[in-house]
Amino acid sequence: KSVQKDFSKQNHAKVYAEYQRRLKGNNALDFDDLLMKTVELLTANTDALNYYRMRFHYILVDEYQDTNTAQFMLIKLLAEYTAPDGKKLHNLCVVGDDDQSIYKFRGANIGNILNFEKYYPEAEVIKLEQNYRSSGNILNLANEVISKNTARKEKKLWTDKNGGSDVRLINYSSGYDEAYGIINEIYESTSNEKSSYSDYAILYRTNAQSRLFEEALVKKNIPYKLVGSVNFYQRKEIKDILAYLRTINNASDDIALKRVINIPKRGIGLTTIDYLDEYAVTHGLSLFDSLKRLNMIDTIKEKGKEKLRSFFNLINNFHRRFEEAAKSEIPEKGSSIFDITNELLDTIDYRDFIITGLEDDEADDKLANIDELMSKIKDYENSRDTSVSLGEFLADIALMSDLDELEENNEKVTLMTVHSAKGLEFNDVYLAGMDDGLFPSYMSINSGSYDDIEEERRLCYVGITRAKQNLTLTHANTRMIRGDFQGYPLSRFISDVPRYLLKMVAGSNPNPHIGAASRSFTSPSISEKRSSYGSARAYASNAATNAKLYASSFSKSSDSKTPPAYKEGDRVIHPKFGAGTVQEISNIGKDFEVTVDFDDFGIKKLIAAFAKLTLA
Repeated sequence: KSVQKDFSKQNHAKVYAEYQRRLKGNNALDFDDLLMKTVELLTANTDALNYYRMRFHYILVDEYQDTNTAQFMLIKLLAEYTAPDGKKLHNLCVVGDDDQSIYKFRGANIGNILNFEKYYPEAEVIKLEQNYRSSGNILNLANEVISKNTARKEKKLWTDKNGGSDVRLINYSSGYDEAYGIINEIYESTSNEKSSYSDYAILYRTNAQSRLFEEALVKKNIPYKLVGSVNFYQRKEIKDILAYLRTINNASDDIALKRVINIPKRGIGLTTIDYLDEYAVTHGLSLFDSLKRLNMIDTIKEKGKEKLRSFFNLINNFHRRFEEAAKSEIPEKGSSIFDITNELLDTIDYRDFIITGLEDDEADDKLANIDELMSKIKDYENSRDTSVSLGEFLADIALMSDLDELEENNEKVTLMTVHSAKGLEFNDVYLAGMDDGLFPSYMSINSGSYDDIEEERRLCYVGITRAKQNLTLTHANTRMIRGDFQGYPLSRFISDVPRYLLKMVAGSNPNPHIGAASRSFTSPSISEKRSSYGSARAYASNAATNAKLYASSFSKSSDSKTPPAYKEGDRVIHPKFGAGTVQEISNIGKDFEVTVDFDDFGIKKLIAAFAKLTLA
């Protein structure tokens, strides 16, 4: 593909070429090379290929839907055995489920399993459709969800565990209500000894969603474990920002200062820090106080002193800002902890720093974690009648982090992303955040690619089929993102399915504030505090409203669509891919799939509703 007009891809190509050159210079291979170099060797060296073909007459591959292109090529090379009579045999058995192909971001190619019979026409396909894990109601929902995908092999799971508990769909007013509502249910069920903590798993689309659940669990003294991730407050980007705030609040905190003195990189090396530390220890000073005496530290060069002075001024200025803000009973515009912290991140370009060199998915995760911390700060301030000091906020955060590490036993609620849950099973599963824009993500929706939406639908299918007995889907009408409330419609994956498959429930407001604004882990417990806003009458009204919202979500016509304004052969323009020619327009039920041959990016399959294509 041409990359002439794509600066980012040009740089990636240059970096890759240089990276390969340096690997070769060091006589080294990375993990990907172990595959590719083997493929290159077997392709170029017939003797080596024949040796391994003779050695491995029979090949079995598990989780075939997760194989990448290099693995496909390696298998194809090896799985061709020439018998003594000259007949070519393909003694290959692969096991996989195309409906569980969810690792495209790691390079997995679903085409490997979808086109298996094309590459091996003599293959016999055996469908393993009986499910031994989930109840009939759960499987009925799973089958309905995944049936909307077009790139799949037709199959339908069934079980002899007919019926079972209804699959619930709970609608909450906000993400806070969702988290506290779920945890309250778990608390009540385990208190009645109906179940144990280890029966429960809360699954979500992104790691950033764990924060509210963690806080609610700690508040209820419920032990939990994070799988495939670390505690929210132990993530690098969160620890960096909190270390900055701790340094600004208490300049004598040497541990926090050491963490951030060269983050983002400002040219302060380890040797300079060692000299500063040595002076501080010798004179009985904190590192920050030593920064006030730079003229007296001869071991540090002038260039290093300039950078240290710049850091000192940064901390000093923001310390002054926070002090002035704390004196005001009601925060003035731009002087809240949220506002000043946001200004700090902009001043040091932290967001750009933390995502430099990362893949899109990892970068998005880190930015989402930062956004979640900012939402936490805004939420904390909203829950107070008067302005609070930075010190008070940090004290509460420290308490939250410490409490989280106390319990060590196997009876724990499990928190994890749906990706991490693949291959696992639980009696009771909460699949949280079933919102359009969260699951599927905005990134998938805005990519304009139907393949991305289908990948996320497969991910939803995986989440649903983790449940053995009880499955609850939850949706929030609003969520706080970067300190602002944003509205979310119900996920298309759920609004697409027939209503009879779900028991719709209006979520309660476990710890209400006016406007469902915010929660704090220092406020009364989840089910203890009630105001008139949360009275029975108010709840009944809220439940009725939510029920109506649910009904409208399902009653919208799923067949209404407008044909695109362009036709096959037309020249069109895409905001990301540029100019191209429409090759094919296919009716795929709810929408149209448009195949476009872009001048600079090649052939792409897009969904008309999201592609934002305009006539050239």
